[in-house]
Amino acid sequence: MAPDRAMRHHRGVQQAGRFEREAPADAATVGQLRRAVVSVARGAGFGDTRCAEIALAVSEVITNVVVHAYVDLDPGDVRVLAEVRQDGLTVVVQDDGLGLRPRGDSPGVGVGLPLIAQLSDRFEVEHGPGRRGTIVRLGFDFDEAEEAGSAQIPAPADAGRPPVLPALEAEAAEPQVE
Repeated sequence: MAPDRAMRHHRGVQQAGRFEREAPADAATVGQLRRAVVSVARGAGFGDTRCAEIALAVSEVITNVVVHAYVDLDPGDVRVLAEVRQDGLTVVVQDDGLGLRPRGDSPGVGVGLPLIAQLSDRFEVEHGPGRRGTIVRLGFDFDEAEEAGSAQIPAPADAGRPPVLPALEAEAAEPQVE
């Protein structure tokens, strides 16, 4: 890691209802950022199942940055903001890489973006400033069961969502942040 990148490594803030961090876009960072976002979601009252969905969606977005954003470029950073708002949780992931473009050599199987769209209540993708990089905005709404403090009862909105992977559900239940 270059000295200037080492100084910026994991720069950010976390406070009740908000997490913001800029970190190197590498595989080791994905889990740390995911756990921090899930910690904010859990603190806001999201239940285990919804936290697992948030964890999976956020992992997919950050992994896309790691795999796709800086191809043939010097390694860059990923910025993550998670903020509790009146209607739920908003997560913004931003990079300064190549931006969204088709890749014939993509190592992925192409299910990440559709999965993210299915797991989130709002999903927007746009170019970064000056058409450099990508900004992804995700929204996860509170549902009535979570607002009532009984997040274990699935809301009707959950009926169309795919089953949660048990490993991610168990990890999402972890309250700590690295």
